[in-house]
Amino acid sequence: MPRLTIPAATTRAQDEGGALAHPAVGRDGLHSPVMDRDSTLIERSLDESLGALQATRSNPAVIEATDRFAELAAESVRRGGRLLVCGNGGSLSQATHFAEEWVGRFRNDRAALPAIALAEPATITCIANDFGFDQVFSRQVEAHARPGDLFVALSTSGRSPNVIEAARAARTAGIASVALTGPNGDLLANEVDVAIRIPTGRYADPVQECHLAILHAVVKQVESVLFPTQEDRAPLARSGATKAAPGESWLER
Repeated sequence: MPRLTIPAATTRAQDEGGALAHPAVGRDGLHSPVMDRDSTLIERSLDESLGALQATRSNPAVIEATDRFAELAAESVRRGGRLLVCGNGGSLSQATHFAEEWVGRFRNDRAALPAIALAEPATITCIANDFGFDQVFSRQVEAHARPGDLFVALSTSGRSPNVIEAARAARTAGIASVALTGPNGDLLANEVDVAIRIPTGRYADPVQECHLAILHAVVKQVESVLFPTQEDRAPLARSGATKAAPGESWLER
């Protein structure tokens, strides 16, 4: 059997003494201009993420809608309901991430909370093959939705037909619905009870980063309401309040 030969051009650079050296680092250990350019790009990327998060945090409509999302999620748990979560690509990964933090935990040990990410591969491919890709989530909502459940849709564009169809299926099933989308997500937003629109984002990734921050804020809030720790009780004890005052957001308390 012939041996596999790796071309010399694909191996790491070696100095004169034969020691391996990273191509972006000189023999004196200092970063090369290549690394400097990469660092600048990384800083710009982080600045872009920070800018999107700050714009989201500063938007009253986002805070109000996220607060309502947390209320609906807590109410669903109290009524014995479940979260049904969906999205495409990276948004589906975030849907599974969000669901596992309900079933497992976020920060504190507590009882398991019911959530289903509509992400099972065999189910998705079966529905896509037999009914079309536009139905991969709506068919699952039709199968699983029960009174008291909460449907959560993630879509950076707000234009994904399969997510929009799932939101319509949730409405038909009579369950509450929430959508996290981007600045131009009106098509999806118009199909749900609560829409959280990230107000900025030329590309999908800053929107997804803001979605994840909101999902974490919601699960943290629900845990603090349903399973309060001593840390959660302390601010309430100092203020004398037992719940958010009228017009006050849980997230701003």
